[in-house]
Amino acid sequence: MKIFLLTYAHEQGIQKDTGGIRKVQELAKAFTRADHKAVVFLPKDEFEFERGRVLYKPYGVINITGLRPVCAYLSQFIKPLWLYLCTKDMKPDVIYFRTAPSVLPVLLSWLTRAKFVIEINGDVLGEERGKVASLWRDASHYLRTKLIIAAERINCNAAGAVIALTEGIKEIIVNRYGISPEKIFVINSGTNIAHCRPMSVEQCRKTLGLNGNRRYINFIGVLYKHQGIDTLINAAPSVLEQYPDVIFLIGGGGPMLKLWLQKAEDMGLEKNFRFLGVIPFKKLPLFLNTADICVAPFTGNRGEASPLKLFDYMACGKPVVCSGIPSLRSLVNECKGIISVPPDDSQALASALIGLLNDDSKRESMGGEGRKYIEEHHSWDVIAHKIIDAIK
Repeated sequence: MKIFLLTYAHEQGIQKDTGGIRKVQELAKAFTRADHKAVVFLPKDEFEFERGRVLYKPYGVINITGLRPVCAYLSQFIKPLWLYLCTKDMKPDVIYFRTAPSVLPVLLSWLTRAKFVIEINGDVLGEERGKVASLWRDASHYLRTKLIIAAERINCNAAGAVIALTEGIKEIIVNRYGISPEKIFVINSGTNIAHCRPMSVEQCRKTLGLNGNRRYINFIGVLYKHQGIDTLINAAPSVLEQYPDVIFLIGGGGPMLKLWLQKAEDMGLEKNFRFLGVIPFKKLPLFLNTADICVAPFTGNRGEASPLKLFDYMACGKPVVCSGIPSLRSLVNECKGIISVPPDDSQALASALIGLLNDDSKRESMGGEGRKYIEEHHSWDVIAHKIIDAIK
């Protein structure tokens, strides 16, 4: 089976190593390992194309605000269609598209007579990116939301299969768009278990120039408001009261970076919070393996999601403390590597972190359980096989 994977993601300052782009690349490699042919279409000049059996076809974009996404979606249609028309043995069997404000992939599937599969990875109405309000930003966000909902309605109706990352997303698709539940398949995210793996804590800290005698609580992700770093900063004084040597390492860029930097400084926590910017994917295991604990303190209005960070954390054998939001309930119930706390509750978060810092054996046990769970249920090979089964 030949699968064309279409993807685009961009926001100023966080283009590289975006989770959605990484997922498509990892799925392509997993499809290839399962003896299918994967062709990935993504913007050129921003992402590294790995050598191997996956065929990468970068497309051009005009890097001007407003024009850039329009150009990307047009290129995402024209490039694979041109390949189909002009290259021998390049007829796709499947067009795989991650949701975006474009219906051109439906037209592409019709012109190439391929099956159309759409992945819905969240609820656009639940997004809260946290940018400073302005007339332009509010208007553009409103327009983008309306466009995505309109496009999703058309795409979901046209698709042969809809991949929903959580049961909650499936319910939204059924209720909002009137899609039959029978063609919606709930398939969570995954991680590269060969890349994200347990490594020597001491060696990783030495490599990254960190003090090997300190305690580290790590977070990775795009710095949107829904990530809940506000709650983590508010929890820090209670943690530091018992463990003054703790360093909170925050990896990622995004619209809330300056605001959270300022908040940590205003609370006198600048020595205990280190905002490291975007962590390249190649260095992700190094960064995560420096941690004693990894956190995901999502806000209560986070909405539906299947965050890559949780699977990366556990693949590295780290105990995880996360917010008990509805979309993560089944994961928390199934996996012994996660402790959940009420969202937006800094004292509950602090208590959970202190409890784990007090118990070396529990941290080790949780890390081992998490790694085992990921190997069995959330490697990209497992996820790819589930998607292939859904397509079939």
